[in-house]
Amino acid sequence: AARYQGDLPAKKIPKYINSSTSTIYKKDELLYGWHRAVSKVRETGIVFLTEGYKDTLAMHAAGLTNTVALGGTAFTEGQAKVLRGFCGRAVLLLDNDPAGRSATERLLAQPPGGLSLDSLLLPTAKDADELFRRLGRDGFNRYMRLLTEEVGKGEKRLLAFCLKYPEVASHMERML
Repeated sequence: AARYQGDLPAKKIPKYINSSTSTIYKKDELLYGWHRAVSKVRETGIVFLTEGYKDTLAMHAAGLTNTVALGGTAFTEGQAKVLRGFCGRAVLLLDNDPAGRSATERLLAQPPGGLSLDSLLLPTAKDADELFRRLGRDGFNRYMRLLTEEVGKGEKRLLAFCLKYPEVASHMERML
């Protein structure tokens, strides 16, 4: 985003400033929310990986506490190594923007650390936080449950349509 300083031309300021890795802070092993997620990850054998901390907070608020944030679109060997001892499957839930979609494609083609890697796309929202705020806890939970269950493409497309056009959802429910 560009910011203006008086009459000076716009100066681009980065959204985030990356901290350097050190002996204390190892960002390639960091998973935001891990301390809250670890027991549920161990129990279910599955971890949801979001791009940002607000998405992880939304997932936890919805009861999906086996969620951690990568802190961006990079999923490193170090992060995979941390997870590998607790689960065998990771589900990417990155932002529905060009960077998130590109990272998802790249990671699915070459998953780090030997984890089974899947992805979920939120077709009607930018990210998990936005969808949670729009649908509320119960609606978001139902949506995520449907997305993670073994349902066909038709059901997922119908669900996406109902979320995009909520005024027709009750009519569709009656028809089904």
